[in-house]
Amino acid sequence: REPPQPRPTCAPSPRPASSRAPAQPSEGAGSMVSPAAAAASVAAAAAGGVEDDMLQRAAGLLREAPKIDAAVKNYLAVRIAKHQTTHLQNKVHVLGEDGLEVLEELEQLDPMTSQRLCAAVLKAVNEHELLPPHEWAASKPQGEEQSGLDRIQELSEYKVVHMVWSKARAAETKPAKALGRSALALVWPDVRPKIKERTSGLASEKLVEMFLDAFFDTSSVPPSADIGSKADGVDAAKSLGDSDLVWSANFQAALQQRSAARLRAVQERVAAADAAANDAASASEGGDDSDVEEQGTGASASQGDGAASSLQDFTKAIRSLLSG
Repeated sequence: REPPQPRPTCAPSPRPASSRAPAQPSEGAGSMVSPAAAAASVAAAAAGGVEDDMLQRAAGLLREAPKIDAAVKNYLAVRIAKHQTTHLQNKVHVLGEDGLEVLEELEQLDPMTSQRLCAAVLKAVNEHELLPPHEWAASKPQGEEQSGLDRIQELSEYKVVHMVWSKARAAETKPAKALGRSALALVWPDVRPKIKERTSGLASEKLVEMFLDAFFDTSSVPPSADIGSKADGVDAAKSLGDSDLVWSANFQAALQQRSAARLRAVQERVAAADAAANDAASASEGGDDSDVEEQGTGASASQGDGAASSLQDFTKAIRSLLSG
């Protein structure tokens, strides 16, 4: 006998497509997101936030003014100006080996040597290759007194500088023309030895070190320091050193601001000297009653006039000296 044949089955008719969207599983019920997927989502969001933060900080670096290139040129201008005003007074009083005070000749850099040193600074900066962040971190271990938060901040800053520095060089842009004092502060420890190698023989090692240290010290003053906001322009200039000139986006304006601050200081001191002289003259003219009775009115008035005249002459001499 032939085996029984299977009966044909009728395929179910397709249901009409519903216009309603499939129901989403309610939160906390049905299908749940896996921990791995949740971790991946959080990591992606964090990475996006870090990237945005790095881009914002990179933009801040690029907005810094002046650039390293301009600051070095400003520093050269300051050095040449100081050389022109001090080369005739290059002797100082020091204590000799026998304890006696002697005059010692100050060793100075001439303008041409200063110019060559500045050129070496720019060349070393522009040719410097930054290490990848992980290699740089390995070569710069965390200091004993450096907190973990400060270390994280330092590594983060280096990553931003490395990104901008690398992109600038890839675009054939000199880093010294693209970046300012923040980048210089971070790369200076690695650049400084290369500058010394380039400048060997230009001047004594002591002078070269003083030159480089003086330049870098100007970058350590906070950019917010403003000589114009100080009450005493002379004291402000001393406290800021040459930072207000070297790291000014407008060198001439900064120079005029410093001159105006010093002029105000001179005027205030002259006014104080005038006030002191007038007070002394008034006191001398008034005299003391007991002295008038003992010595006589004529002698007291004569001495008062003489004292007032001497003080006024002395004040005029001070005013003339300060104004000059």
